[in-house]
Amino acid sequence: MTEELHQNDPRWKDIILGNGEPGDTIGKYGCLLTSLTMVANHFGGNETVASFNEKMKQNNGFMNQWIRPAVISAIYPNIKYQKRVQCENQPAPLAEIDAGLAAGSLIIVMIDRSPRAGIQNHWIVLHEKVGDDDYAIWDPWNSPGAAKTLHGRYGHGTPGEIVQEVIWFGGGTLELPQADEGAGPAKPARKSEVVTPNVDGLKMRRQPKIAVGNIVKQLSRSNKLKILDVADRAKIGQHGQWLHVRDIEGNEGYVAAWYVTPTDDPFLGVVKKDEEEAGKPTPPSKLVVKTTTEGVAFRTQPRTGDDTLIERLPLASELLVTESGAESKIGVHGEWLKVKTLDDEGYVAAWYVVPAGSTSPPTQPAGGKKFRVNWPGGLKIRLQPEPTNETYIGVKVPYQTVVKAIGKPHKYDDRFSFQKVRTPDGQEGWVTYRDRDTVYLVEVK
Repeated sequence: MTEELHQNDPRWKDIILGNGEPGDTIGKYGCLLTSLTMVANHFGGNETVASFNEKMKQNNGFMNQWIRPAVISAIYPNIKYQKRVQCENQPAPLAEIDAGLAAGSLIIVMIDRSPRAGIQNHWIVLHEKVGDDDYAIWDPWNSPGAAKTLHGRYGHGTPGEIVQEVIWFGGGTLELPQADEGAGPAKPARKSEVVTPNVDGLKMRRQPKIAVGNIVKQLSRSNKLKILDVADRAKIGQHGQWLHVRDIEGNEGYVAAWYVTPTDDPFLGVVKKDEEEAGKPTPPSKLVVKTTTEGVAFRTQPRTGDDTLIERLPLASELLVTESGAESKIGVHGEWLKVKTLDDEGYVAAWYVVPAGSTSPPTQPAGGKKFRVNWPGGLKIRLQPEPTNETYIGVKVPYQTVVKAIGKPHKYDDRFSFQKVRTPDGQEGWVTYRDRDTVYLVEVK
């Protein structure tokens, strides 16, 4: 039986986390380290959080206070860092999580621990499926009397909504379910040096310096950035260094090297409230979509077949849509989208992607009415006025948010009615207006 360990244990809560600065303690920011310690002990280790902190430091497992989870395999070769998926703003891969647990893996997840706007990130361990839609957890934060399941302790949404990032650890190769479209062997894909921000709102700058008027855009944690000078990889994590990068939309600029991490061997952790580069990400200016399942086929032509397969894309891969009028195809079975990755151009099945965020300003004007969200769990934004999982884009409007109505309510059937709305940040979509006698939107006079 694995002992549950806690970051706020008096024995080590005041120890500096990794190579962090004074004040960057295990008690404040050590949830991922504590989760990794429990994984190590589950697979045969005998560690305290303090001892594992030292072993991670000895094996280059830290970039300041950021943690490199894959280093667990250097300390315990029997433990494999099997896979990592970022799933912010879209449903978490619950089928893959279930498959991993069934195969004996442990799953460390980053959750949004609060219904407040933005991500309040915290790392915990999922170790067992409970019922149809919950998971037994080991939580690094000791809170006597707190529930021992994901939904029980963090029940402000479903597991698919609460989980923002997933890492699988186990003793062997992980077999996960993938998209069934055109199954077949993939050809080797060209690989580039790709990094992703450690904080939301990381600034892309025109020149490698901090100056007024120098900002191109602000990036999301889930954005992928191609390093244009491969030799720059050695700069990652170094204060005062800059990386020349390009994003999926074709924007080029410079980002602070100490706020990014390689996608293939990441440094992760808790975002501190005072991170100087943190902020609100800029919505996409072009139509960008993300894959909704593992192994979506990326093809040379809009048809299935071994001869058209370029590679299979991971869940949550960013893709730039390069054809006009594609919005109506998204989510439609049998339709194809012409898209670009950071390296190649091709086609993906439209029914395996969702919008990555807001695109250009909407053409349909918002009506005069305003509504306040009147449901504590927030309201799901949908592509169509239908109560199905396929229409949910993975984004929710938080409780008490005031939204603008677009057009009139749509009656789906005798039970459901939907209202198209625009959120304060420009996101558009359908939300539930009424479910029988329950009204989810209250008009603001």
